[in-house]
Amino acid sequence: MTSGFGEIRQLGHIVTDMDRALELWTQRLEVGPFFLMPEVVFENYSYRGREMASPHIAIAIAFSGGVQIELIEQLDDTPSTYIEFLSAGRSGLHHYSTWFSDRKEYERTRSWALASNFGLVSECRPEDTSRLAYFETGNPSAPLFELSEALVPGVAEMMELVERTCREWDGKDPVRSPPGRETVPA
Repeated sequence: MTSGFGEIRQLGHIVTDMDRALELWTQRLEVGPFFLMPEVVFENYSYRGREMASPHIAIAIAFSGGVQIELIEQLDDTPSTYIEFLSAGRSGLHHYSTWFSDRKEYERTRSWALASNFGLVSECRPEDTSRLAYFETGNPSAPLFELSEALVPGVAEMMELVERTCREWDGKDPVRSPPGRETVPA
């Protein structure tokens, strides 16, 4: 039985050099292929209680078994949990994530986290796509917890395709574009 934040579905890592990180994960650790989104911005972004412009980030995702590995590189200096993490001299594992398919369950868990005095660090709350929120656990050296609507229609299908592709990966084409996007050079 899972409670609180729910089942961990993703391990999110902050990297300072996406190419080097992808090489480590695909060549050395043999996890892949990774699906690279070279420029991501969030809708309705807030950080530490203030609405602001979104940081520009690159994201790469792959699965190792049933757990998604997410690599994040921030491409600008917009205030964010990613910059905060690096400024504290940290690198690597940044957050654990639990995923939701039901928007009401996401809201219930978000409300539970706030009522339980977990600190809301940042979130993105678009009106018609998947939302996400990062929470502090109270231990400054511990990874954050992320709530993500990664299983809502339109996103879930992509996650399933990426997971299936990773399970069948033969080591070729280690860096790819997400389904429905143009090709990313390897």
